[in-house]
Amino acid sequence: MNNPKLSDSNVIVRLLCVLLLALAGTAEAATINNLGSNAPAPGPDDQYVTNFVAFSQSPPPGGGAFNYYVNANPAPGQTFTTGNNPDGYVLNGVALFDADNTGGGFGNEAFSLGVYSVSNGTNAALLTTYTSQSVLLTNFTWFQWSNLGLVLQPNTQYAYAMWANGAGWMNLGNTNLAYAGGQVAVVPRGGGTMTFSSSSPWNASFDVQLTAITIPVAGQPKFSPYPVANPGASVTASAPVTGPGPYFFQWQTDGGGGGSFTNIPGATTSNLVINTTGYAAGNYSYLVLVSNNTSGVSSPAAVLTLQPSIGIPGVIGVKFGFTNGYATADALFPADNTGVPTGQIVPPANVALTEVGNWNNLLANVQAPQDSAARAAAINQVWTVDHDSTGAALSGVTLSPSGFNDGWFSGGTECAAGRLLYDCWKINGGGSSPQLDGAGHPYGTLVFNNLPWTKYDVVVYVNDNNGNYWGNMQANDVIAQGSGNVDNTSFGFNGASADPCGLATPLHTFGAYNGGNSANSCNYIKMANVNATGGSITISVVSFGGGDMGISGVELVPDTDLNLVQDVVPNYVEAVSGGTLALSSGFSETPPVELQWLKISGGVTNQVTSGITVVTNNGVVTSTLTINSLQVSDTASYQVKAVNAGNSSDYTYTSEAPVIVTDPPAPVNNIAQYKEAQVGVNYYPPDWSISTNTDLIYGFPISDGSPGTALASPGNYGADGAIGDPTVLADGMLSSQALYVVSCGPASSGNGSNIVYTLQTNSAPLGFDLTNITVYGGWLDSGRRDQEYQVLYATVADPTNFIPLSTVLYLPDDPTGEAIASRTKLVPANGVLAHNVCAVMINWDVQQLLNNYSFYSEIEINGTNSTSAFPVAPIIQPISVSGGNLVLTGSGGYPPNSPYEWLSTTNLTPPVNWVTNLSSTLDSNGAFSDSIPINSSEPARFFRLRVP
Repeated sequence: MNNPKLSDSNVIVRLLCVLLLALAGTAEAATINNLGSNAPAPGPDDQYVTNFVAFSQSPPPGGGAFNYYVNANPAPGQTFTTGNNPDGYVLNGVALFDADNTGGGFGNEAFSLGVYSVSNGTNAALLTTYTSQSVLLTNFTWFQWSNLGLVLQPNTQYAYAMWANGAGWMNLGNTNLAYAGGQVAVVPRGGGTMTFSSSSPWNASFDVQLTAITIPVAGQPKFSPYPVANPGASVTASAPVTGPGPYFFQWQTDGGGGGSFTNIPGATTSNLVINTTGYAAGNYSYLVLVSNNTSGVSSPAAVLTLQPSIGIPGVIGVKFGFTNGYATADALFPADNTGVPTGQIVPPANVALTEVGNWNNLLANVQAPQDSAARAAAINQVWTVDHDSTGAALSGVTLSPSGFNDGWFSGGTECAAGRLLYDCWKINGGGSSPQLDGAGHPYGTLVFNNLPWTKYDVVVYVNDNNGNYWGNMQANDVIAQGSGNVDNTSFGFNGASADPCGLATPLHTFGAYNGGNSANSCNYIKMANVNATGGSITISVVSFGGGDMGISGVELVPDTDLNLVQDVVPNYVEAVSGGTLALSSGFSETPPVELQWLKISGGVTNQVTSGITVVTNNGVVTSTLTINSLQVSDTASYQVKAVNAGNSSDYTYTSEAPVIVTDPPAPVNNIAQYKEAQVGVNYYPPDWSISTNTDLIYGFPISDGSPGTALASPGNYGADGAIGDPTVLADGMLSSQALYVVSCGPASSGNGSNIVYTLQTNSAPLGFDLTNITVYGGWLDSGRRDQEYQVLYATVADPTNFIPLSTVLYLPDDPTGEAIASRTKLVPANGVLAHNVCAVMINWDVQQLLNNYSFYSEIEINGTNSTSAFPVAPIIQPISVSGGNLVLTGSGGYPPNSPYEWLSTTNLTPPVNWVTNLSSTLDSNGAFSDSIPINSSEPARFFRLRVP
C-alpha cells in the first residue's frame, strides 16, 4: 500500500484462487501495455509462439542463444507469414516477453517498433515505424504494442523488430520452440538485406495479433507531389483501400479551420484533386469515407500544409531544366534535387521550404535542340542572374557554364533523366590533384562573376539517374572530398528511383566518397566558407568511374561573420504542461544585430512574435523567450536567427533547442509524479524557485533527529567533488554550482542512502498534511543525470513506523551530454499526499537507472497543519487458512479501540457491491485478530478492511 492513511483503505485480500484482471483501453497512437506473467491468448488469425521455458543464465537445451537485445543496431526481429484471407489482415498489436535480468541498467523510456515486408526470405522493406510512450518494462512479463492498425496482405511474409530509443538494454525472447515462419532475423531498421540466426533456438516469444478484413479498410491519405505546397498549387490526395468491394468514396475536409469534417461536393472518386487557388496559408485536413455494399469506414485524417515560398536575402539559387518535353522548371522542387522532403530543412540550413524563394530558372524558356552540338551551345553561354531568392534585383551577376549538355537519357524511358546538366567529365590531370583526377572528358565548370558578397557557402545539387557513378567537386580553393569545410551531413542519402522520370523520388547516386560505394552517396554537397576571389567563384565537377553525372541546381548562400556569444539555453527541455519556461540566446552587438525566434514543428518553421524581451548589456544582445502556461502544442525545436541590422543578407542561426511538453501524468494511488529537466552549457541554472514560506524543512540542521532537525544515514555525501554537507538539501536555495551538490545512493555504494526530516510539531500537535514534495537534482554531464528515490512518512500516532508513499525513477533523455538540472514533484490528484505526518524519509537505496548514485541539490516538503486525526488502517499480517477459516491479523491501527469492518465482494467490475462480513473493534494497541469461514466450493471473494 502506498498510502494506507485513507478512511476507506483499499486492503484487498485475494483467496487461494488468484484472478488476473486485464484492463483494456484505446488510444490514438501506438502504446505499450503490460500484460503480466501469463502469455496472451492468441486469436484465430494470430501468428505466435507463446510457450517458453523458465529463465536461466545458461543456454537452453540444444545450445545457442536464448534471447536478443532490443538496443542492438541493426535490430533483431521475427518473421511471420499471414494467412489466406483474400482481403488481407489488420495488424492490431504485437505482444512480446521480457526475459531481462541481465543488469543492463535499463530505464523508463520510449521504444520503437518497425514492421517490414520480406521478399525472397532475405530482403526487408520498412513499412512503418511506431514509437511508444515512455514505459518501464519489468522482468518476466508480457507486454503488448497496441493501436497499430496496419493493413497486411494475405499469404505474405513480414517481420517486426523492436529497439530502445535511449540508453540501456534488455533481453526479449526466452523461448525454446521452433517457429515455422522462420527464426529471429537481423533486420536493418531502414530495410534492406536481412540475415537469420544459424544457432537454434535463437527465437522469440511473441504473439502477432491479426484480424481478418471483412469490411473495407482505408489507410492514411497521401498528397502528391508533396504534403506541403504553395497556395495556388494543384495537389492530388489518395488513400490506400483494401477489403471486399465494390468501393464507394466520399471525401471530406475541415476547410482549414480545425473543426468538424464536411462532405466535399462531387468528391466521390478514389483520388481527390485539390486546386488551392485562393486558399490562405495554413493547415487543411482531409479524410475519405469508403464503403461497399454492406458497410463503410473512415480513413484517418491527413494534413495538407500551404505556405508561400520562403526567400532569403542574398541567396542566389539557380535551377537547370528545359521545356518541350524535357524538363520544366516547375517540376524542379528541392525535394527532387536533395532527397529531403519538401517542407523540411534543406540548404540553406534552417529554413522550411516549399521552394527556396524565387529561383533563377536559367534554361526553363530554352527550346531544347535535338542535336548534341546545338544543345551544348544552348547551355554553354553566359547567363545573367538578375535576382536573389527574395526576388530582389542583382546587378551584373553572371553564370558561365562550360562542358555540359542537357543530359538527355537514351535508355528508352522517354524522359529528361532527372532534368539535369549532364556530362561533367574530366581527362586525367596527370596527378595535379589526386582528389580531382579521373578518366573521361574535360571538367564541367560553372563560373559566377560580379558576386556582391565576399564569401559564400556553395551548395551543389546532384542527380544521377544511372545510380552507379561517383565523383568530386571544387569551389575555388575548397575541394569537397577530404575537406574540413564540407557539410558532411549532406552525404549518405541513397535511394535511387526505379523510375528515372519520377518526381517524388530523387534520381541519383553521387558517391563522392569511398570510390563509388552506393551506400555512401549523396544528393547535394555543401562547401562552406568559399572566398569569392575578385567577386568570382568557379565550381568544377568531375566524374570518376568512366561515366557521366548531372547537376540540377546551385545555391550560393552568403557567409556570416556574426558572433554568437550564447547559444540557446536551456538547449534541451522536458516539461509538464501548465508550467513556465524561459529560453535565451545572445549575440555580440558588433555589428548591430536583430534577433528573431523561430519555432520548428512538423517540418514547418514559424516565427515567434510574443513573449520576447531583448536586453543589451556590455556589447551583448540577449533575447529571452518566455512561455507562460506551457501546452503540449509548445513541443518543438526553438532557435534564434540573427540578422545583421545593416545588411539583411548577413545572417546566422543558433543551434536548435528541443522542448518536449507533456500533459500531467495519470495519478497512481492519488499521486501524480511530475518529471522535468533542463540541459544547459556552463552550469546553466534553470528558472526554478523554492517556496521557503511553506517548506516544512527549510533550514533544518543535521542533528539526532529531534523535531526540527534532519538525521542522515551513514555514508559519503560528497563523492566526485560534490559538497559533502547534506544540510544543503534543506537550505532553501539552489547551488551556485548548477544544482549538483550532494551524492546519494544505495548503502552498498558507500554514499548517503537516506535522510529523515523530523518535522517541528510544537504548533501542529496533530502533525501536517503534506501538499507536495519537490526534489531537485542533476549533474555536469550525462553520467549522473537520473533521479531515484523513495518517499516514506511517519505519523504522530506511530512516529517510528515509516509508511511508503511513492517511488520516483526519472531518467531524462539528455541528448546533449551538457550540464543538466532535473526537478521531480509528488502532487496529489485530490486532497493531500498524507495526513498527520510528523517525519519524512527520503530513501535513495532503490533501483539505480544509470550508476551507483545520483546527485541532488535541494528537497522541498510543503504542507499545512493537520486539523483532525485521520484513521489509519492496521497493517495486514500474512494470511493463513485453518480449519476452514481465513485467519486475519493485523496491527498499527489508529486510533486505538476504533470500530472496523471486513467487507467482501465476488466481482471488482463497477458497480461493486461490498457486503459486510464481520464488525469488531481494534484493541488498545490498534491490533485485531479475526477468523472468517470460507468454503472452496464458493466463488472467489475479495476482502476489504474498513476503518470508519
